Amino acid sequence: MNSATVNRLCIGTPGSAVNAVSLDAHASSVYTLAWDIPVPNLTLWRDGVWTVRLNVRLANPSVTWNRCYLYRLNSAGTKQSLIGQRTDLAVVLTSPGVKSVSIAGEAQPTRSYGDRVVVVCCLTNQGTVGPANVTVSNGAAQAWSYLSDQLIDSPLVN
Repeated sequence: MNSATVNRLCIGTPGSAVNAVSLDAHASSVYTLAWDIPVPNLTLWRDGVWTVRLNVRLANPSVTWNRCYLYRLNSAGTKQSLIGQRTDLAVVLTSPGVKSVSIAGEAQPTRSYGDRVVVVCCLTNQGTVGPANVTVSNGAAQAWSYLSDQLIDSPLVN
């Protein structure tokens, strides 16, 4: 396999159901959704860029995707290391469609058989958007939805 090839080992079975989410009033950087990704044994956990995609179905301009984390967990689900993170995101869910972020990930030379990746996305309720996009109040829960049907690109190679 070419070392420049981004392998898409990190995909589970795509979902077909729309997942509805209600982000509580005043919620800030809340762990909102995660994907648990099994990784085949004998996989090389190289460093490189991961691309995480979120397919927004019901948009809401009051909701912002502001953090994303990549963790390596062991087979028992215990966190082993932080692969990479983005805490500087400002992806506003203004319109439906696929939103994507790139995250630099570190190699995982001490991995074990059965280890897996968990992608954690955090979102913030920015408040109710009123006329002329002036924030009126963040005192109300905000609804949005997504579909888990997107590939997550990774530098993993088998």
